Amino acid sequence: MPAKLRVLVIVMGVGILLNIAQGLAGSGMGWVSGVVGAALIVGVLRGSEGVRTLLIGLAALGLVFGAIGLALGVAVMALGALVGVLLVGGSAVSVGQNAFMIWCLRRPDVQQWMFNKSLKDVEGL
Repeated sequence: MPAKLRVLVIVMGVGILLNIAQGLAGSGMGWVSGVVGAALIVGVLRGSEGVRTLLIGLAALGLVFGAIGLALGVAVMALGALVGVLLVGGSAVSVGQNAFMIWCLRRPDVQQWMFNKSLKDVEGL
């Protein structure tokens, strides 16, 4: 498994843990997000091309919404509010994570590894 894909799986795992923590804090959607995230990690580890394509699409949407969050955060920061600082920080992390996901999943070595992994799973049936 390429090192960059390992990093991506770790980042996705941290996201799942944060979603579970949110679920423990009382948000039902945190559990749902955690379960979906775990299923997506399993898809990546199995080499699913469909999951790879879905994650690239979701990351592209995340980039758009993260950029909007950054713009709003900067506007609120101009008013001197702490909320703007938090919004900019969270949005910057989101943009970085989504950009890394797109970059990682589009690398030829990651695509080749996922393709080979999916073939081994099919041959093993």
